[in-house]
Amino acid sequence: MTLTIGFLIVIATHSSLSGFLITLIIVFGSVFITLIYVGWRKYRTHEIEEARNNDQHNNDSD
Repeated sequence: MTLTIGFLIVIATHSSLSGFLITLIIVFGSVFITLIYVGWRKYRTHEIEEARNNDQHNNDSD
């Protein structure tokens, strides 16, 4: 099922407005939280790799 503006309008007109708004908040909140989590994981992976590379570089200098 594709999510189009027309589909959203049909949902909004066939259900209560408050229920529709709650659904939108849940959907967009979930997407927002997922994007934050993915960004945090990429940042942490980068930090771990950088620390590992620094350790290898420091060990090679000895």
